Amino acid sequence: MCVYIHSGNASGNLHSQLLCSKSRVSPVKHVSIPRLELCSAQLLATLITKVLPILFMPMDSVHLWTDSRLVLTWLQGHPTRWNTYVANRVSEIQDTTSNFIWHHVASEDNPAGILPRGSNPEELHHNSQWWNGPSWLAQGEELWPHSNIVIEETPIEQRKHNVCVANTNSLGEILRLSSLKQLKRVTAYCLHFTYNARNTKDKKGGNLTVDETEEAFLRCVRRTQEVFYTDELRDLQAGRPVKNSSKLLFLHPFVDKDGLIRVGGRLQAAVLDYDQKHQVILPSK
Repeated sequence: MCVYIHSGNASGNLHSQLLCSKSRVSPVKHVSIPRLELCSAQLLATLITKVLPILFMPMDSVHLWTDSRLVLTWLQGHPTRWNTYVANRVSEIQDTTSNFIWHHVASEDNPAGILPRGSNPEELHHNSQWWNGPSWLAQGEELWPHSNIVIEETPIEQRKHNVCVANTNSLGEILRLSSLKQLKRVTAYCLHFTYNARNTKDKKGGNLTVDETEEAFLRCVRRTQEVFYTDELRDLQAGRPVKNSSKLLFLHPFVDKDGLIRVGGRLQAAVLDYDQKHQVILPSK
């Protein structure tokens, strides 16, 4: 990393001069090139914040350059968009350089590239780009090259978001339980918890009641019918008879006040309880 001072005198003559530089060796562990470039930007941000307080002179502005367009994309996005490695370093760079201006520089104009490539003392002594920066740096800011950075829609290291999809046709929780009694109690406790979570000022306490277990049973029956008799339930709720191809056709089904499909037909004239005359229809298994 290289830090240059860009200054001018009363006559309007501009000059740029190398102030300091710093570099680090690449770690033994394999790290991708984009991540190494991000670490370079992090090193530059750290270096400039240590240099500025000891200059004892006012600075009109601070400009930072990198030849990595991907790094600029990372820096212009919120850290939460990126994977942990990138997010931590982007967050630190953004906090450190919030008042500075980032630019893109072509690789051939980047004097910091001399450090990783290496150079012998004789070549370095006569390398004006190293001591004074690229030629345009000694000119006014309006003459500096400006490149439009295209923000990539799906750049490298973008955090993947896991989406949970609920299968509305699943009866996994019902089929996983071994007995009807267990099913009713587990479902009742779930409904009990849901009610208390939604009604913080009027919570239910104590053991399960008979009404709660019966409501849980009706919920399970209703869910099962929604899965196995979707078309029949839709037709009956709309006031239409079931289709001729339906297996329930000869049971003369109807929907009761609880939204359950029950057996209809001539049994309604029998002297029996309602649940015996109009039994809830469930699949055979």
